[in-house]
Amino acid sequence: MREDLRGFPPGHVGQPKKAACTVHACPTVGDFVRILDEDVLDITGSVGMIGEIIRDDESARPYKVQFSSGKLCWYKQEWVEFAEAKIRRMYLPMEISGVDVVVEENKNNWRVTTEDVGLRSSSAGLGYRKSKHLEDKVGKTIAHWGELVYGFDEGDGWLRIR
Repeated sequence: MREDLRGFPPGHVGQPKKAACTVHACPTVGDFVRILDEDVLDITGSVGMIGEIIRDDESARPYKVQFSSGKLCWYKQEWVEFAEAKIRRMYLPMEISGVDVVVEENKNNWRVTTEDVGLRSSSAGLGYRKSKHLEDKVGKTIAHWGELVYGFDEGDGWLRIR
């Protein structure tokens, strides 16, 4: 029992609470998380802080979190929870099926548009993504056709939006 409680912050009672995680609700790359617990042997001083997951894998500590200070640490799933962030990165694909869907009008100002009549008639706009994967949509949040968005060309076919 002594080993189970070793390393937890003052006032901590028992084991860390398990993060609610289903197939669709697990934090992933690009999500902001609040740190609930830490391992004093490797990580200290981060409980309560918010950072962005920059990598996840299948290890015992799957989440690599980066804080605004630049500090990087790996955390167990049960040591993190989703957090609201002031600024969340989102992405828009710059083309779909070989057709341009955003066009730069002036520095970092992009018009969401398409000449593909089929694409335009089948949707109200272009869906934002949490990561640079077409299937990783941010709910139903879209940039409407004709809308002007502010973003940065990542050089890989993706526009980063703040």
